[in-house]
Parts: sequence; structure tokens; C-alpha cells
Amino acid sequence: MRPSLIAATILLTGSLLAGLGFCALLPPFEGFDETAHYSYIQQIAQTGSRPQLNDPMAADVDDYFKAVPTPMKAPWSYWAFFRAPAETVQAGAAAIHGARDPLRRWRPGTSNNWEGQHPPLYYALLSPIWLLSKSWSIYAQLFLLRAVSYLFAWGGLVIVTVTLARRSAASSATPLLVVGPALWPALFPMWFPEMARLGNDSLVLLLLALAWVVTRRAIGPRGQTLQFALLGGLCGLALLTKATALPFVAALGLFLTWRVWRSRRNAAMRRIEISQLLVFCLVLAAIAGWWHLKNFIDYGSPILSADSIALAKQGGMLKGLSENFSLPMSIRGLASIVRSFAWTGTWSFVSLPRVTEVPLSILVAVVAAGWIWQVSKARTISDIDAISVLTLALFGIALLHHMLVFIALFGAYTPGDWYLHSLAPLLAPLLARGLAEAARWRRARPAIGALVSYPLLFLATVTAFHLFYFAGCLSEAVSGRRYELTEITACAGSPHELLSHLAVLGNPAFAIPLFGVGWAVILTGILIVIARWFFCAERPQLLHGRGP
Repeated sequence: MRPSLIAATILLTGSLLAGLGFCALLPPFEGFDETAHYSYIQQIAQTGSRPQLNDPMAADVDDYFKAVPTPMKAPWSYWAFFRAPAETVQAGAAAIHGARDPLRRWRPGTSNNWEGQHPPLYYALLSPIWLLSKSWSIYAQLFLLRAVSYLFAWGGLVIVTVTLARRSAASSATPLLVVGPALWPALFPMWFPEMARLGNDSLVLLLLALAWVVTRRAIGPRGQTLQFALLGGLCGLALLTKATALPFVAALGLFLTWRVWRSRRNAAMRRIEISQLLVFCLVLAAIAGWWHLKNFIDYGSPILSADSIALAKQGGMLKGLSENFSLPMSIRGLASIVRSFAWTGTWSFVSLPRVTEVPLSILVAVVAAGWIWQVSKARTISDIDAISVLTLALFGIALLHHMLVFIALFGAYTPGDWYLHSLAPLLAPLLARGLAEAARWRRARPAIGALVSYPLLFLATVTAFHLFYFAGCLSEAVSGRRYELTEITACAGSPHELLSHLAVLGNPAFAIPLFGVGWAVILTGILIVIARWFFCAERPQLLHGRGP
């Protein structure tokens, strides 16, 4: 087995174990929007119908929150919960770990399910898993649902890795290209809170990975019309999962249209490419068109967005920005784009001092600079990479629009750049090329090697802080505070109490060793990558080459 494939296998094994461990570490509903995602799945599983936008949440969720601490801090924060009377803690433990009546029916609750804006595919796929585990405790059921969801995302990385390994075996591509997808979770720690939770981004990633594989073949010299039909089907399924797939679908459509224009002087080729474009569009429309047409009829917009609909009711973007726009707020929002991609955390927003996140942002900048430098030297870019870059650009425009909508509506910014992790199949090859180019910078190698190893150290530290927070050790006296590294010493002084508190919320005896072993395996893979491609003897053929 080639060294690059060995390193990729080690990294993927580590991210599988660490990801499943992270699924088990999080208390119920600690992941972003998990309450709404869970309620959506339950409603489909028990009623066969999906929620409309802002329909009631499941009463099961409301009932659960009456007895346990939550990220929303009502009725208790983690800090307050573990200082409540013993009877309160015991009742919370029973709500988390107790078996439930499998004959209970769906009941609407009091809060609104804002995730009714999303298409139903992800929730329909997980509804059989919900039915299978409906008598389990809420902790056990959520772990199963999270684990299945995480396997979607992890499987997407595996698919891209296998594809690159097969293609690079007969090419001069950099070995780091094969390792790129496996490096993604190791270099960008926000991968774990984003994908090791209940949420449809994981299925988007899997479908984009499959679409990326088919795209490589379809736009090649041996592309067949059947492949464009398959590509349209995959893109249609992605649009039935979440609107974040739209930038890729739009980029692909623009590329295929440009390809037709490029062949305008070759009548035979142009006919073939027009027919392939039409097949792609027809299959795409047949699968996903009904959803967007229904949204247009019901809400006046083909893309159902709760925030955009609410803004329209309040007078629209211009009116909202005229009332709430702030230049400093917009600058902070733009500056936080890279930072929120590298780390945002969970729904409790546990954060370390800002300086600890700086190396993560620098690593992103180094990779981007390496890729730009490599492309400028080669003076060419492959078609598949061009589609990926265009997707990233369109995604950035969508994020900017989302930020402006949020400012106009609430007078606050929210970049939401963690959604970029669902584009990992498209961006991982660019990551590998940028990192390979950076590895050629002799004087910068030690610093870049340190940057590559830093995210794992950050992940271990910030995960420990999360556990201390969940165990009620870290105070919440100040809203949105960032915790100091010195606070870890005081919390670590009572391990028995910490573990007993975490056992109320989950299963630390299972979760911590699983995450820890996965983290150690990832570290082993990172050290192999650094030793072989950053501090080895000068071997340009190992560090540079055109991609397959």
C-alpha cells in the first residue's frame, strides 16, 4: 500500500472513532438546532407528514426540557442544574436515561419548528432509525441518530479518498492529493461539532461527494449521457436535502452552459453537449422541481428561508438595513468568516480566548495562498477544480446575503460559515494542492508543520472545556464569556465529581475513551504526514504535480 493511502487510512480511522466519540460526548440537543431536526424526524416517523414552516415542535421535546439543563439555559443552565437539589438532578437523569413508552403518539408542543423550511429527504431517511429506537432513552436514541448522520459525512470523505487514490495511481499527482479528504477533520476542528450532530449537512456532504465523482467522469473525454442523468439525479436529491447544495448545482449548470458555448464551432460536439445539459436539467427538475415550485406558490420564493420570509413581512431588505445596518457590525461579520469556519462550537457557544483561534485562521490563509500560488505557476486549472472554485464563490455570496438578512432582521450578524464543511468533497482537493505547495516553501516548513499539528491540540483543549462546562464546573455569570485556560486547572481537580455529573448527561465511560483513541489515531496520521511531506529530504516529485 502506498504511503499516502496508509496515511489517509489512519486519518480516516481516527476521524471515524473521534466523530462517534463526539456524538456520545454531547448531551442531548447540545448540537445546533437538534431540537428542530429531531422533531422533524419524529413527525415524519409517526405521522407520515412533514412540518410546515413554524409548525409546532414535538411535545416530547418540550416535556424533556422541563427536567434537564439545556443550551438555551431554560429552565436550567448546566451550572445551575448541578447546584439544584438532588431530587432535581435525579429527575433530570431519569429524563435522559430512562426508557420511554413505544406506544406514545405524536403530540404538538408549544414552540415552533423553524426547520420546517428544509426539504424532507434527510428526515425521511432517518425516520426508520427513529422508529427502531423509539423506546430507547433519549440519550441512546440521539447517539444512534447522530452516529448514522455522522456516517453519511464520513462516508463522503471515504468516497472522495478512494476515487483520488485510484486516479492518482496512474498519474503524477501529489500524494497529498489522496490524503486531502482525510486531512479535513484533522485540520478544521469545527468538522466535529458540525457533522457529529443531528443535522442535514451530513447528507448534503455525502451527495456532493457522489456528485463530485460522477462529475469528474461526465465532463471528461469519455463522458456519457447516462452519467449526466445520474448527475442530475444526485443534484436533485441534494436540493431535496438542503438549499446549501444550490451553489454547487448552480456552478455545475454554469459550467455545462459555458462548455456548450466553448464548442460552438464544432457542431457535432455542440449537439452532444447540449443534449447532455438538457438531460441533466430535466432529471434535476423532475426530482427537485416540485419542492421549489411549491415554495414559490406558497411563499413567493423557490428557496424557503424562514429569515427571508420574516424579513419580507417586515418591509424587505432595504428597509431593514436602513434601520439596523451598522458598518462596524458588518466588518466584524466579514472578519469572522474564516474564524467561524474554523471554530464556532456547539449550541452553548463555549469558547477559548480569541488568540487560541488565530492559528486556525492562519492555516486557512496559508492553504489558500498555497493553492493560488500553485495555480499561478501552472497557469491552468482543471475543469473539476474550476467547478469547485465557482461553487465556493457562489457559496460566499450566499453567506454574505445571509449575513445582510440577519442584520436587517435582527440587527446582529451571523456568518454561519460552518456550513462550508458540507463542501468538503469539493474543497479537499484544493486543500491538498495548497498544502502541497506550502510544503515546498523551505524556510516556512517548520512554521507550517506547527500550524498543521495545532488544530488537534486546539480540539483536545476545547473539548475538555466543553466537558467541564457540561459538568457544571464553568460559571455562566457573564453571557457569551470566553473561558481562560487557567480555569481548566480548577475543574480538573475534581475528576470524580466531573465524571459523575457527565454520567447524568450521557455515558462518559464510553464516550471519552472512544474520542480519545480517535484523537490519538488522528495525531498519528498527522505526524506521518508532517514527517514524510514536510521534513523529509527534498523530493519535488512527491510534493508537486498536476492532479488526476
